Amino acid sequence: MKELKAQQAALKKQLSVETDPNKIQDLKTSLDKVSTEIAVLGTATGEAAGAGPGVSCGTPLKDLPPFGQAWLAAGLADPTGKEDPCVTPPDSKYRGVENQLYRVEIHRGGPADVATFKWSRDNGSVATRWLGSQGSDLLVANTRGFAAGNWVELSDDAKELQGGDAQGKPRSVLVKLVKVENGVLTVDPATASDSSALAWRASLPNPTVRRWDQVERGDVLLDGGAVPVKEPAGGQQGWIDLEDGVRVQFSPGGQYRCGDYWLIPARVATGRLEWPADSDASGKETPKALPPRGIAHHYAPLGFVSWQDGEFQYQTCRCEFSPMSVCPGDLAA
Repeated sequence: MKELKAQQAALKKQLSVETDPNKIQDLKTSLDKVSTEIAVLGTATGEAAGAGPGVSCGTPLKDLPPFGQAWLAAGLADPTGKEDPCVTPPDSKYRGVENQLYRVEIHRGGPADVATFKWSRDNGSVATRWLGSQGSDLLVANTRGFAAGNWVELSDDAKELQGGDAQGKPRSVLVKLVKVENGVLTVDPATASDSSALAWRASLPNPTVRRWDQVERGDVLLDGGAVPVKEPAGGQQGWIDLEDGVRVQFSPGGQYRCGDYWLIPARVATGRLEWPADSDASGKETPKALPPRGIAHHYAPLGFVSWQDGEFQYQTCRCEFSPMSVCPGDLAA
């Protein structure tokens, strides 16, 4: 690599003083060839030529947020109270009257004593376009599926793509609805963590209002509209009830990332969750703990741009190859 860089520097120096058009063209051809060799060698070794000392094609990836290290199990609680046999089979553990696809999603990232989650019985699909704001009133395209008492998330495409900040704090905000009218969702401004969260701007990319279904009940208390993550400790199994017998359990020692999510299908016909489980000799099933299904972002550095010798220099991180349709004669040329 050092020899190639030295050759590249010598060619640049010759090119800067050469006046013969034919020699200039030959020097440019040689310089392009050497630069390509440097770029290919840099890609193979992980070093991006011209990107600065200690900088390689993998350097930008080191600053990206890591994957969440968390596991979740989903199960069913034993039925409590009297069930209506005309609505739900009496031996069913899932007590809902409809098939549901539950979504459990980390809202605030961090360790268990900091992280929170939100959940939806409809995979977070109840959402509407946010068209504007008037004080505590959100002007929306459709209010179907929303009701007073719901917690809704105000977000947009940019916030969803970026996920949480460096501390795991979500960029979106949860607020509580107090009234629903045609085209208008009225929120309790006291539930907004940021006074500017209700401000709508035309520059927001696809602003959205999304409904979530967590509520305070029993020993479930909300923190900023979301459910605190609780792990097993002190002899407690750490199961957290959602609804209709569905409950979740986080594994100890998790590190949670904003946006990590799990999907839990619940079926009326079988009264069960479609979730893998281990069985012991007696046939007793224990739900497996699974890693998040996402969100997975894929990144690929394309190259580096630097300022050298009074001009911009571009060094590629791409691994280039000729298409199979190119004839050998074309490659030789």
